[in-house]
Amino acid sequence: MGLKGYDFFTALPDTVDEMVCKVCGEVCDVNRGVSGPMSWAGAMAKKNTLHDSFSCDNTNEDWHKQALEILREIERNPSPSVKKLMDNDLVRIIKKKKVMGKYGF
Repeated sequence: MGLKGYDFFTALPDTVDEMVCKVCGEVCDVNRGVSGPMSWAGAMAKKNTLHDSFSCDNTNEDWHKQALEILREIERNPSPSVKKLMDNDLVRIIKKKKVMGKYGF
C-alpha cells in the first residue's frame, strides 16, 4: 500500500486526469468511481465516499520503498548539505531503476 501524498492519491470523481508519483515520477494507475474512505479520519468514521484512486505501480518494489524513505528524510532534515547528499542518492536510485527496467534486469 502506498503513502498518501507520495505514491497514493485520491480525488473526487473525474476531477483529476492523472497523477504522477512524487517518489519515482511515473504516472500512477487510476481506479475511477471507487467507494470507500478518502482519508484516515474517513476510515475511522467508516465514511465511504465515491472517489478516484491513484497509485504507483512501483510502490511494493524495494528500490521504491528505499527512495520513499530517503525522500521523506530529505523533507525532515534541516541541513541543506545533508539534503543535497541524500538527494544525490535518491537520483541515483531512480536512474538505476530506469536503466534496469529498460534492459530487463
